[in-house]
Amino acid sequence: MAGAQDPELRAKFAGEPEHVINFLFLVAEELREYMADMGFTNVNDMVGRADMLEVTHSYGFVYRASIILTAIDSMQIVIPPS
Repeated sequence: MAGAQDPELRAKFAGEPEHVINFLFLVAEELREYMADMGFTNVNDMVGRADMLEVTHSYGFVYRASIILTAIDSMQIVIPPS
């Protein structure tokens, strides 16, 4: 993280760098679990799979939002194996 090298920015962060690393590992682990449930082995297999999206209803009303999926279609994400 380039911002972490700036003493002024680093002073605003109360935690330890290891906390951020642990958090990101937990996010990656949870992502792998969701992917396994959907039958995917890597994030690149998910690109362009709009058929896997579900509409969720909460609080008795439908939240409508426009999502531009073309940016997702060209996205390349690499998650190193654990």
